Amino acid sequence: MIEREAALPQLQTFFASQEASAAPVIADILRLAVDVSNHYSNDSLQGSIAVSYGRRVVVTQTVSLNELTRDHVIELIDYDPIKNIMLVVGEQEPDQGAILHWMVHHARDDIHISLLIHNLSEKQEKPSYHIIQEEISRDPLDRAKIVLKTLREKKAMIIPEYGLFITGMTQQDITQQITSKKR
Repeated sequence: MIEREAALPQLQTFFASQEASAAPVIADILRLAVDVSNHYSNDSLQGSIAVSYGRRVVVTQTVSLNELTRDHVIELIDYDPIKNIMLVVGEQEPDQGAILHWMVHHARDDIHISLLIHNLSEKQEKPSYHIIQEEISRDPLDRAKIVLKTLREKKAMIIPEYGLFITGMTQQDITQQITSKKR
């Protein structure tokens, strides 16, 4: 018998507004993107950044961090994980990384900023980051559950076949997590 992995339900996006978000935290996101790009000295570093803004989460699409602009920013108003429906403000549709950011920001009051980097090389992935050992399915809800469980003890982790995920209350927390892991 052939086993097949069930297809993931398509993320349905509804736009409250298709105008660019005017959230004041966008400047913080752009500054953090520059800091991370400069730290890793990698022009093609792909990732996304999210910052809590009240009950909303302002998140970027997964793009090269050194090319990140206001055009890549989406404001997540609400998300229903069971129906996989997201309500947003912005010109672009969110990607699957937005789901992880949303769920982490809404489950944990001690997390204000999160950074997800997808394409770190083996040399850049520091051995001192916690590596999640559990098998993780492609389902965003299952991935978020495992990440939230790991966040009880660790603020930064490598999610196998997904990337480096770092959380903190401030931009300084994120940059400290990155620089303290540098060889």
